[in-house]
Amino acid sequence: MTRFVFGSGIALVNNWKLIKKYFNPQYCVDNNSSRWGVEENTKLMCMGPGKMITYDNPKVLITVGDPYAIESISRQLEGYGVDYLVMTDLLSEWGEQEPLPMHLKPMLTDKNKKVILFNTPMHDNIGDYLIGVSEMKFLKERFKDYSIYEVTDIEYLWFGKILKEYINSNDIILITGGGFLGSLWLYNGEDNVRQIISDYKDNKIIILPQTIYFEDSERGKNEYNKTLKAYNMAKDLTVIFREEQSFRLIKKEKNRNFKIDLIPDMALFYDANINDTRRQNIVLVCLRADKESVFSDADREYIKDTLRGQGYKVKEISMHSKRFPGLDNRMDMVNDKLNEISKAKLVVTDTLHCMVSATITGTPCIAFDNLSGKVKNVYKWIESLGYVRFCEDVSQLNQLLNDNIKPASYVLNNKDMYLDKLEGIIRHE
Repeated sequence: MTRFVFGSGIALVNNWKLIKKYFNPQYCVDNNSSRWGVEENTKLMCMGPGKMITYDNPKVLITVGDPYAIESISRQLEGYGVDYLVMTDLLSEWGEQEPLPMHLKPMLTDKNKKVILFNTPMHDNIGDYLIGVSEMKFLKERFKDYSIYEVTDIEYLWFGKILKEYINSNDIILITGGGFLGSLWLYNGEDNVRQIISDYKDNKIIILPQTIYFEDSERGKNEYNKTLKAYNMAKDLTVIFREEQSFRLIKKEKNRNFKIDLIPDMALFYDANINDTRRQNIVLVCLRADKESVFSDADREYIKDTLRGQGYKVKEISMHSKRFPGLDNRMDMVNDKLNEISKAKLVVTDTLHCMVSATITGTPCIAFDNLSGKVKNVYKWIESLGYVRFCEDVSQLNQLLNDNIKPASYVLNNKDMYLDKLEGIIRHE
């Protein structure tokens, strides 16, 4: 028998520790030919599925998270006549055999009332780290009368069944903010949220400021109905949105049994603490390279060429770290990125938390929208600041560059009011 994993993306990397221990694959398979060769994180040789079937008695573990991709790969393997398992069906079983992380072990004997923040990211998105550290800072400052625990998205997949035994019905369940509600990000995003709500439907549950987005497709419609059904199961659920488009989408739903509210993205409350304010004559360009991007390759080149044509030195950056540094070290990575952005003369981006990072460091920024509209809609909280500008189309970039946008000190209007409101929602005051 020859053991393969099918899928060389983030789900494989996130869960490699358990996959290696309990399945011990010899090779990797992927339909995307650009991934063929040695996989960087696992060091497995990756090949196309056609080559896989030349090996002796192949057995496959499907290591993707998206249920639609799992269904497609399952049909593909059945066509080959190859036996397979699905990783997402096995993670909790494997996790039950693993020791809990050190930061969660005290929960097993903790008799105090608890606030548990679920689903913070264990991937490489620094913008999501920024949300997580801002949320934890808020909780530690405002809920000193509670024990505070943080459970990452991958920890929930692995240890969710174990933790459920030690969480009481009077503990408060929070789900981290961000932009993963809806049909775009199902694996360890919307799917996790639905399961958390199901696990703790008798608890007070608050989803912290989020964007929700459903594609205009059969998939989008199906997932919208699944989400509504799952959220309506909760006895006491409040979903907080960080922008009006998401808020309006759910507000108009007549069959909604849960509460909703509107509060800025949690990262906008973060104190950047920038000491060195010297700025370099450089423009940082941070553009998405995933399914949320709306730019063509030509658009990307136009942006960079336009900046160079105005005499700027251009440096391309990313809000992805290419690794998860661990909960203890993510703040260093956040601060390093904020320091990098704070030294720029200008930031040009279609990435929400690159715009937010520029905002909280007082750095001039020109922001474009993404597929879900979250950049444009979150921008409405900060549009009065002046040093952050929204660009509707790449053809308007030259005009905005000619405005000579200046850096400034960051002030979020009504900051304390929003934080008081959020505390009240969580406490039900």
